[in-house]
Amino acid sequence: MTTSSNFFEFCFRMFFSGDGAVPANGISAIPNQLAGHLEPDQIRLNSPVQQLSGNTIRLQNGEVLRAGTIVLAVDAAQSATLLGNPVVPEPSFNKTTCTYFAADPTQLTMSPEQKKLLLLNTTEVQSCIM
Repeated sequence: MTTSSNFFEFCFRMFFSGDGAVPANGISAIPNQLAGHLEPDQIRLNSPVQQLSGNTIRLQNGEVLRAGTIVLAVDAAQSATLLGNPVVPEPSFNKTTCTYFAADPTQLTMSPEQKKLLLLNTTEVQSCIM
């Protein structure tokens, strides 16, 4: 893996494990920081995409690019348009549920035989679910 690949994997794991936070300079600091670890020929800004097909990207200016992996950071309607698929009507609402659990710290010292616990991250008390 290249250094930039390792950095992206680190960022993904950081947010996946719950250790990510919004930087002091705002959320836009995250892509700026990611871009800062790339070589100039690894990123292209302000290049509207007209169409995607497999690993081929056609820009609106007619230029064609090929990539090993393409990541779309767009909504479902834009994704469908770029991929040439029918646009699905937007749902009337999106539901998100965020649930937090806490455990009595004394329970964390009990052995699994004494108390049934599911530990998602044993290095963080906040990640313990009973």
